[in-house]
Amino acid sequence: MFQAPLLSLLADRLGWVSALRVVGVGFALMGIAAVLAMPATTPPTRTRAAPSTDPLTLLRRRPVWAGCLLALTTACLGPYAAVNLAPQAHDAGLAAVVVAVVLLCFSLGNTAGRLAAGASADHWGVTVAGLGVVAANVVAALLVAAGSASVVTFLTVGAAAGLGLGGSAGLVSRLAREAVAEAPNSAFGLVFAAYATGALSGPLVGALAGAGRSAWLVVGLPSLIGLLALRLRTGG
Repeated sequence: MFQAPLLSLLADRLGWVSALRVVGVGFALMGIAAVLAMPATTPPTRTRAAPSTDPLTLLRRRPVWAGCLLALTTACLGPYAAVNLAPQAHDAGLAAVVVAVVLLCFSLGNTAGRLAAGASADHWGVTVAGLGVVAANVVAALLVAAGSASVVTFLTVGAAAGLGLGGSAGLVSRLAREAVAEAPNSAFGLVFAAYATGALSGPLVGALAGAGRSAWLVVGLPSLIGLLALRLRTGG
C-alpha cells in the first residue's frame, strides 16, 4: 500500500537510487523476519492425480489468459500514478502538505480497492468488480488529461488510481481460482505475474510517452481492454 508513495517521497530527498536502496533493504529485512516467524507446515496429501501445472498448458485455457489480460491491463496506471502524482502536484503549485494528502488518498484507495474488489467479487462476481476497476483507472486518466490542476482533481485522481491498482490486485486470487479450480495456486502464479508485469510496465510506458498529460491516457486507457477480457473469460 505504501511502497510507491514512500519511494516518491524519499526520491525527492535522497534521489531515486538511494530511495530504492533504502526501501529495498527495508522490505528485504521485513521479508526475512516474516519467513523466520512462519510456523512449519505440512504439504497436503493428494488423493488423486495431480493436474498439469505447466504454465504453457494452463495459458491455453481461455479463463487463464483472459484473467492474465485483465490483471495486466488494469495494473499499469496505479504505479505510474504513484511515481508521478507527487511531482505533478508539486509542479502545479500545491503545498507540500497537500501533496502528502494526495499520496495518502492513493494509499487509502489502494487498500480500499483490494477490500472492495474482493468483497464485490464474492457478492456480485468478478465481472462487476472488474468493471469498477476499469472505471477507476479511466476516470483517473481522463481527469489528468483534462488539464485541471485543482486540489480536488489531484485528490480524486489519487483515490481513483489507488482504487484501480488495489482492485486489480484484489481480483487476482478469484480470477485464478475460477480459471483452474483444480490447480488454483499455479493459476495464481500466472495471473499475479501478469499483474506484476503491468505494474512494472506502467511507469516505463508512461515515461516513453513523454510523462505529460497524454501519458496518462497512454497508460490508463488500455484498462478498457479489461472489458474485453471480462467478456472472454466467461466464454461470452
